[in-house]
Amino acid sequence: MGSLLRDATKQCAGEARIRCVIQACRIIFRNPAETQPILRIPFTELSGEDMQKVIGYEVGGYDYGWFGSIRSNGQGWHELLHNDGLRDFVQEALAQIGRGATEAAALRVAQEVFERCVSIPRVGPATPTRLLAIYRPDLFFSVNRNSIKNLSQLFRETQGHLRTWGGYKQALQVTWRATWYQSPRPVGNDEQRAWDARVALLDAYCYADESE
Repeated sequence: MGSLLRDATKQCAGEARIRCVIQACRIIFRNPAETQPILRIPFTELSGEDMQKVIGYEVGGYDYGWFGSIRSNGQGWHELLHNDGLRDFVQEALAQIGRGATEAAALRVAQEVFERCVSIPRVGPATPTRLLAIYRPDLFFSVNRNSIKNLSQLFRETQGHLRTWGGYKQALQVTWRATWYQSPRPVGNDEQRAWDARVALLDAYCYADESE
């Protein structure tokens, strides 16, 4: 797991490296002091600040853009803010993949969320995979324009295929069978936070700034 920590934080400098991973893991919480994941709260009860976290803005000094920010996907976050039917669907679907969910159940729900979101004009895979990743960061990772190139190389898939449900499913199954994924949960608090978000942290590992 230590190697995953190092890889996921290689773009962060000096002593701030571990903080970057912990900060990324905290995206599943309303704030660093609470333990209620954002997307387990009904969308209608989320504050404006919570919605900013879901979309991926910086809030209270923490960058919630880790795990696939959808700030640049205007249609995606517009739908989350204003499409009540979509929000209700996503909320009910995600509730089915608790900690005891089987792999088959997780894939079924992920497919439903993925296909429902991308059926909306101008909404791509970044939106559904972001929602899946922040709800179950131990199972899912985000596919977005800043990570797609390196993800496609990592999984040996074309970028076009990885943007489809079939390609994303294939990548998930490869991930879930990897030795590092099946490793025992570590003891240290920092390591546990990273392990609990080990799949979502692929975004940090594969993220590439567009300006590079």
